[in-house]
Amino acid sequence: MLFLEVGMKKFIKNNIAIIAAFIALFIIFNVFCIRYVYNDKIESTQSETARTYCKLVLESDSTNEMCLNIVNSTYAKKDALTVFYSITNEDDYSNIYYLLIPFLIISSSLYTINRRYKHQEIKNYLTREDYNSYMKSIFKDAYKSVIIWPLLTIYGFIISYLISGTFDPSYVLSTGISSFSMEILAHPFMFMISYLLNTIFMSIFYINIAIFLAPENRNYAVSVIESAMVYFGIVLLNTFFVISVLLKNVKFAENYFDFFDMYTYSNRELIPFNIVCFAIMIISYICVKLKYKNKEKIIIKLEKN
Repeated sequence: MLFLEVGMKKFIKNNIAIIAAFIALFIIFNVFCIRYVYNDKIESTQSETARTYCKLVLESDSTNEMCLNIVNSTYAKKDALTVFYSITNEDDYSNIYYLLIPFLIISSSLYTINRRYKHQEIKNYLTREDYNSYMKSIFKDAYKSVIIWPLLTIYGFIISYLISGTFDPSYVLSTGISSFSMEILAHPFMFMISYLLNTIFMSIFYINIAIFLAPENRNYAVSVIESAMVYFGIVLLNTFFVISVLLKNVKFAENYFDFFDMYTYSNRELIPFNIVCFAIMIISYICVKLKYKNKEKIIIKLEKN
């Protein structure tokens, strides 16, 4: 029992930033869930009130077309994917959630790296092990943060199904209100796997930005701000220059190159979008490998900072 307790304390200590980042996003997501359930209940109550009122109206005016449509309309539950979309996209504060995901993944991955760089442990480490082994241990610590978003996504899918109780897209068919294409709604598990893969690919991309910039500054707060600014700079450059100017008339670019918008899946097919996100991850990883290839330069930067 004591061994287990010590092991748990060590685990929490070594992963405190990842745990804190996950808890923060977990709380925000659950607030969105509560707000969605509350608003959906209000909407359901209002709908039932309208039906009751229209039944009374039809007793005296049986030709009232509006009331006939309301009374005769069939109720269909929102499917789980539509609920998931509503929770993550239609809340008044969903933009904050989208901004926090890359920021918290970057900050949690930088926490351990920055601490190890700051204490200059590389000097002692290189007397016993080679440079590549040390960097592998650094990367391993950084990539632990990749688990945050996929875990939250799995939780989101489970909660959305518990709220909905179905993957049947009858609601979309009866209302015409669609958050995803019918092809996606007809194959929900394929979408969930594809979406989950993209959360992993993009999380690695965020972490690669952090790893790439980590040797440049010893101060943790400055490193986080610097990495976040580079990330959002890439977002703006991609949106307002690459897509809007360089690839203005390329339809594929409009649909797939806005890889920072992983939430709408508007006019996208699953596999091509997976390929784009995977390619972004690979390109960022190559940049990191090239940066850390020069052992002398990295060691000088760490000693200087």
